[in-house]
Amino acid sequence: MKALHIAIKDLLITLRDWQGMLIFLVMPMVLTAILGAAMNSNFTDAPSLGQFEMALIDEDDGELAVALRAVLDTPLLKSLIRVIEMTEAEAIDRIAAGKLQVALVVPQGFTSSVYAGNDASLMVLKEAGSSLRPMVVQGIANSFVEYVSAGRIAASLAVRQAMLGSSNIDPMQTAGHIVEQLHALILQFREEVAEPHRSLISAFQYYAAAMAVMFMMSAGGVGLESIAVEKRNLTWERLMASPTSPVYMILGKFLTVLLVNSLQFMVLMLGTTLLYKVSWGDNMLMVVAAGVCYAVAVSGLSLLVAALLPLSKAGLGVWEIGVQACAALGGSMVPLIIFPKVLQQMARLSPNFWGIRMFTALMGGETLQLTHVLPLLAIGTVALCIGAGHLVFKQRSA
Repeated sequence: MKALHIAIKDLLITLRDWQGMLIFLVMPMVLTAILGAAMNSNFTDAPSLGQFEMALIDEDDGELAVALRAVLDTPLLKSLIRVIEMTEAEAIDRIAAGKLQVALVVPQGFTSSVYAGNDASLMVLKEAGSSLRPMVVQGIANSFVEYVSAGRIAASLAVRQAMLGSSNIDPMQTAGHIVEQLHALILQFREEVAEPHRSLISAFQYYAAAMAVMFMMSAGGVGLESIAVEKRNLTWERLMASPTSPVYMILGKFLTVLLVNSLQFMVLMLGTTLLYKVSWGDNMLMVVAAGVCYAVAVSGLSLLVAALLPLSKAGLGVWEIGVQACAALGGSMVPLIIFPKVLQQMARLSPNFWGIRMFTALMGGETLQLTHVLPLLAIGTVALCIGAGHLVFKQRSA
């Protein structure tokens, strides 16, 4: 409660600087409008996926696995997917390293299960956070399983008529029934491949997320400024020497930045939704939770910088330089897809990367996953522990 009391007091002091808060609220909205309009041509309603790699893991080596390879070798899919064969362990390693987005596994006994009339399925392995390309592969897998199951339709129809004592099976009727089923399946297959509607986001959606994470990090300087003012006025030392535990003081500053960031995100989310008709996702509670998770990362980093750097104007300048570096590296300025692969891997060092990835996944129809929030919570927790430990140790040894 003491930490929360300190946080609320600092928050009220921060809100008095309405001109500074106005910049943090208005500038992201303005930049979202400018960049969203300027980059709109690069975010079409039906963007090209481009050719991408898919690992094929054949543990079955049966006739249907050969048929699947033939399907993937058709001109429609060959122009979209470059198939590379490897083991499941190799695919998992490459996906974990960020070198592969999706793998398709043909499990052992797949052909025999289908021929025996049992349920059978193909398994899709995907990189956490990826949605569009794995979804296309999932559609192909589902359609292929349904397609080969059409053979069971014919067999079951023939057996059923034979059991009814009908020796005169009308070939035209049977063929018509099979063609009808296959026609529906092929249409579904083409629709899955050609029109993967989910996970397509607009330029305004992307830059709403990108500007939100950049300005939330910039607002993390509020905590630094608060501690800097108290140190200049010698208030910080008196507070740390007071009966109030230093831990409460540190948690109070952490909560101050957390509250400022959370409030800022709520305003930006509502503003972009109302003014630009930006959809942040199907579940607003998940979106708010995502915003709080990113605020945790920013708050922890803010306290870490406060602990390690002298909080002069130079120290605050270092924070602003770091904000711009993280924004450029993490994709807040331009989408990471146009970066070289080396820079795309380096982008993972930036909280902006994880924030944008999390928000765009929600915008694309995904649910909030642990792989989205764990990196941000880890950044915030580790930074908080290191910063708090350093401040307490320095104060006790003074």
